[in-house]
Formats: sequence, C-alpha cells, structure tokens
Amino acid sequence: AVWATLRRLDFVRRVDDAVGAQRATTTLGAHLALAVLHRATAPDTDLATWWEDGVARDFLKADVPNHWRALQRLTPERIARIETAVADAVLSWLGTGNAALAVDVPQFATFATADPCHCELAGLGLVVTKDGAIPLASHVYSREGAPPFAVLAEELRSRYPVTLVFTAGQAAQLDLGRHFVGALPLSEHPDLLAKPAAERKSRGEGKDVGQRGEG
Repeated sequence: AVWATLRRLDFVRRVDDAVGAQRATTTLGAHLALAVLHRATAPDTDLATWWEDGVARDFLKADVPNHWRALQRLTPERIARIETAVADAVLSWLGTGNAALAVDVPQFATFATADPCHCELAGLGLVVTKDGAIPLASHVYSREGAPPFAVLAEELRSRYPVTLVFTAGQAAQLDLGRHFVGALPLSEHPDLLAKPAAERKSRGEGKDVGQRGEG
C-alpha cells in the first residue's frame, strides 16, 4: 500500500525534479522513497536488515550502504522544494483544494534539519491537510531558543492558506483575525465550567467556527 501510494504520487520523479541535476546513480528521490518505505513499514528494524529480509528490493533499486550519506545532501532549500512538490501532488490527488491546518508539536522525535542522519527530540511545526492530517510542510526547530508560535505560524501560512490550531498558552502570541481552532484557559472562562456537559453544543456545519469573536 505504501509503495502504491508513492507511485500514485509519482514521488520519485517529483523529488528528483525538485532537487535538480544529480550525479549519483541512486537519486535522492529513490533514497527518500526508501526512507518512507522503511519508516512506514518497519521503523524499529535496522535498515540493512529490513532491506535484506523484505520485499522492497522487488520494486525499488537503492544504494542502501550509502543511504545515510545520500540524505546529507538534503539541504533546507531542497527540503522546502521537495515538500512543495509532494504537497501539491497530495492536494491534487485528494481534490480538497489547498486549505490546511497549521499545528505545532513542541516535543517530537525527528531528524534534525542540520543533520538528517541524527535523530533528536525537537519542535516541529506542520501544515497538514484538513482531511486526514497528512503532513504537507514542516519546520523543525531546536527547543532551546524556540521561535514564538506566531513566527512559526506565519512562516507556514506563507505556503498555504491555513487554519491555525494552538493551545491556550499560544493564543496571546497570535493575531486571531483569521480562521483558528484553539483552547480556552478555563480559569478565564468560569462560566463554561458552570454549565453541564450535556448543555454544550457543537457549531453547525457551514458556520465560521474560529473567526474573531466566535472562537
């Protein structure tokens, strides 16, 4: 199923087109397809073992011994171009337009931008689809000296028209003159706690949930 999805998105070609000319026999598109297959099917298994014992070799040619070295060619600029190319393919496939959600994950085990081979706990800002929360674009940042959510949201918003999703602690950092989904500090809204849960109603479809003054 994973390989079928990659083929449907024309993943390898799109990545290689975004990266540009390459001299390596195994392109970055193939290496990233290999990484996706491995992470999606057996993340706890060593890559070399998974490759030897699995079926990925039947439909993908890859230079496994040099895989991690190849990923070091993923500069931030290349990653941004790849994200845009793949995200456009995903949105086109879904047929849901380009509306998306911007979310911030403050503690996320991921590969650092500076060294794609080193996994560490960092912060991760994401643009995800409204249907299925499929990641479209990302921004990895160190938890030390982390950017305010407002800065991160604006950077992600520059790529897609997004609905902001945030916690109560991030609300003060944002200009909420746009679509948003956020938590309310209950200490500031005691009237909400006074009502039984049975009396709470969800907003109906077609209404602008999250507009200023309505969120």
